[in-house]
Amino acid sequence: MEITYYIIIPIVTSILSGLVGGLFTFLGVLLTIKNEKKHHEEELRLKTKEKNKSIIDNRPILQSVEIPDKKSTVRQSVYIVPFGTPELIDKKNIIFHYPNGFENESNWKYYTIFLKNIGTKRIVRSFLHTNYENKINLYTDIEINNWNEALYARHFFLNSIIISCNLAPSEILELKIYHPKDSLQYKNAIIDIYFEDEYGNKWVQYFINNKSNDTSLFDVVSNLKYSTYIKKDMETFFLYSDMYYNKNIKKTFKHNKDEIEKYILTQALFWQKIEDKIETTERDYKNGYIELKDTFRSF
Repeated sequence: MEITYYIIIPIVTSILSGLVGGLFTFLGVLLTIKNEKKHHEEELRLKTKEKNKSIIDNRPILQSVEIPDKKSTVRQSVYIVPFGTPELIDKKNIIFHYPNGFENESNWKYYTIFLKNIGTKRIVRSFLHTNYENKINLYTDIEINNWNEALYARHFFLNSIIISCNLAPSEILELKIYHPKDSLQYKNAIIDIYFEDEYGNKWVQYFINNKSNDTSLFDVVSNLKYSTYIKKDMETFFLYSDMYYNKNIKKTFKHNKDEIEKYILTQALFWQKIEDKIETTERDYKNGYIELKDTFRSF
């Protein structure tokens, strides 16, 4: 007992004290490293946020001008076409039916908007876009002038127009916007413009077809949102879903009801995840978690 009491117990106690002390030291070092890493990450985020703010302040900016001081660099005709009579023909596709002669020139009025790039960066790609809730299609003069042949335009949902736009600072984009002359409310239908700058950053400027367009109405756009809106799959689905539950829409299904509703539910969950990812990424740009580009990079 004396050996245990006077020799073994002190040795064990000493070892345990050393282990406990070492453990606390180790945990303290880990906590210090973790705090230093967190502090470094926060410093980096704030620097990125400030850098992004500078890039945002120096983005391409399209400002409407009454009388251009130079010749337009890019010209684009846009036809605002209210939805024709819709019909759902299967579990994915909507078609629209228009009256004969709808495409005739006598049915249209137009106004012209001149948008000058008053920013410091070149626009290298762009497209016009309207949300599906606005219940309009956007066509170019190519579709209208070839109305009888362009069946995809006559029948299918088209809410974006790609513009061959290479617009340097101080250059001008001219938009000739047509609307049905008997439906003046469509003159002010909402059209937004998405564009990519020379470094690959994506932007959207809202309501550009208003002559008093507000250049402060803009957002940074993620690559995912930019590509999703060009492809139109997401908004076509949401429009289809809305119309499926509308009793006034004609439906000629080639699939049973259960199959269609299962498809709608699956797609709704899929596109909701995409929308959540888009919103998260765009918040991260503004809060400095993702860096905007300030030099040219290959993609």
